[in-house]
Amino acid sequence: MLIHGRCAPGHSYMNPAERVMSVLNLGLQNCSLERREQMPEAEKNFKKCGSMAETRKFAIKNPEVKGQWAESIEPVQALVRNRFTRLKLSDTRIQAIDPVSDQSIDIMKRHLRELFPEMYTSKIPSYKEWIESHCRERHYTFQIKKCDNPDCCLPTKLDEEKLQWVPDPVLDQTGEHYEKYVTIKGRETTEADRPSLKPPVAVKGRKRTLNTDSASANKNTPDADSAPVNTNAPDADNTPTTACAQSHEVQDASLFTAQNARMSVECTECSKPRVIYSKQKLSERHNLTVVLALSEFEYTCGAPVLPLTSSLSKNVMCRNNIGCATHVEVPYYSSSIGRLDICANCGAQEAVVDAALKAKFKTVLPICDDCRNLGREPIVYRPYGKKV
Repeated sequence: MLIHGRCAPGHSYMNPAERVMSVLNLGLQNCSLERREQMPEAEKNFKKCGSMAETRKFAIKNPEVKGQWAESIEPVQALVRNRFTRLKLSDTRIQAIDPVSDQSIDIMKRHLRELFPEMYTSKIPSYKEWIESHCRERHYTFQIKKCDNPDCCLPTKLDEEKLQWVPDPVLDQTGEHYEKYVTIKGRETTEADRPSLKPPVAVKGRKRTLNTDSASANKNTPDADSAPVNTNAPDADNTPTTACAQSHEVQDASLFTAQNARMSVECTECSKPRVIYSKQKLSERHNLTVVLALSEFEYTCGAPVLPLTSSLSKNVMCRNNIGCATHVEVPYYSSSIGRLDICANCGAQEAVVDAALKAKFKTVLPICDDCRNLGREPIVYRPYGKKV
């Protein structure tokens, strides 16, 4: 059985599970790092890339760059490895594991192609059947174990009790706390109680209701969780002030208006664009600071857009009371900082505004065909003839 799990993506400096980073930092004290200089042509190629993400993209079209870069940073890797392996955490020595080689990846791909000749598409029946009988995929875990079919897998050597799926978090009867692992071990669970699916909570300010003729229809959809929160109200004076999940600080609700929208960032989890706000217009230098930070960290809904150590972190920010279930904010569309054909429910492109609803409501957000087919209704605000 293989269980692969991950912590909250991006912003690892705030993740308690990764606070071993403070121990690793001890190994970098009084240490100066410099990569090995390459030939002028290679250095010229490196200077074309402003971040590691751009370097990787450049290497796809220019394969020779990958080898040149690996040779350039080899001394740095060796020095860091040597220092890290001299550290201990709870009397356990830190280990440095080599990355998977390209040859090992090719071998794995070859085995997969032999098992599934038409691999890399979920439409192949044999692939779908194998996934259903051997795997369990969740938002933060992916598990694989042998099936009970002797014609498919060899018999297991461990007891069945030791080969049970890792259960999902399950709320107790109070709905405020999660049940202990020992009480739900072996039970069939779902992701319905996943913490990141819980709607954000407004802690101050007047409550604003979502005006839609189909609010009840949205009740059973994933994106409906965000509707009662009302983080995207067009009128700033009615937008609730919220508590920051990471720093427990209260954000200024007057900041989240279309006039203060400066740019957008895409969540790596749900692919929805999120608005970056600032009361002052950003200079070229500040814009560059934000862009560089976004290239180094993977942004997820509700997380700070800049590291807390940044001088701009208190002035440039995204909403922190939103999650991946929250629809795209209204200021994103009214400020024209990105594509206007983005579906408010899922972030897909080529979405359209319902013309019939536009005649009834002042604000109608775009919706794509896929969301309509799933039974989701367009997000609307401020009906004509009614005072909100």
